[in-house]
Amino acid sequence: KIPVISTLIGTLTCCWSSPTFALTLQSSAFDEFTSIPKQYTCDGTNISPPLSWHDLPEKTASLVISLTDADPATREPFVHWVVYNISPTTTNFLDGKARASGTVGGVEYKGPCPPPGKGKHRYYFTLYALDLSPLIPNHALATVTDIELALQNHVLAEVQLVGFYERMMGESRSSDSETLPSQNYEALSESVRFGAAGIIITVTVSLIVSIAVFVVVRRGLQKSREAALRNELYNHTDDLSLGGQSDVSGFLPCSVSEASASFPDVDEIKVEMATRKLSRDSHPSIDDEEGSEII
Repeated sequence: KIPVISTLIGTLTCCWSSPTFALTLQSSAFDEFTSIPKQYTCDGTNISPPLSWHDLPEKTASLVISLTDADPATREPFVHWVVYNISPTTTNFLDGKARASGTVGGVEYKGPCPPPGKGKHRYYFTLYALDLSPLIPNHALATVTDIELALQNHVLAEVQLVGFYERMMGESRSSDSETLPSQNYEALSESVRFGAAGIIITVTVSLIVSIAVFVVVRRGLQKSREAALRNELYNHTDDLSLGGQSDVSGFLPCSVSEASASFPDVDEIKVEMATRKLSRDSHPSIDDEEGSEII
């Protein structure tokens, strides 16, 4: 796994004086300070652009090329790509052809891939001419930290080629986020933010639904108990009177005070029962056999 560290750019330039020669780095795919074509980014075929260089210092023993995003989501510039142990006899890289004995972490080129809608990012292709060969032992799996340490006191000259790339909000790309280098926290931070938002929304909706279900079930149970209480009072109407005994606690599964606390309309039910009692007293019926009033 490649560790996330600061960019190579500018870390070593303070250690030597400016050379008298003019080391140059250019690309036939784009001019300096212009947009990098899509085919060299995560939205295209994601291959390295053609690069060429000239006027190396005389004592150049090997070369290093890196690609760095100077405007990442993280605080430090982000290193996309490093190729080391390049022969000084090599003067160019063709499309997708980086001829060298090693790349950092064994990771192939992964081009510009800024977060959509975050504006234009600056990308630096940097060429280092070194007096050391090999910079890293052949076939060794180097990290960016290894490269930085190895470069110290061995850089004869360096040159940069700057290009821009921007992705609009909602713009699709051909390569998925997992195909980016493991240290690419630009895409990771976006995924984390969207993932966290999704989790929060899901939990909130689940909570609202749970509360709604609880309220509905509780209300249904309350209605059922009220209906049971009403039936109990209906079944014992003969024991109610307006001026006489009105204590129905003997006929309830709980005391009247408890019923009143649980069912605010219990007094209304008692009044209804008493009213029914009065109505039946005013219109007595005659038993067929004994002629007695049936209350």
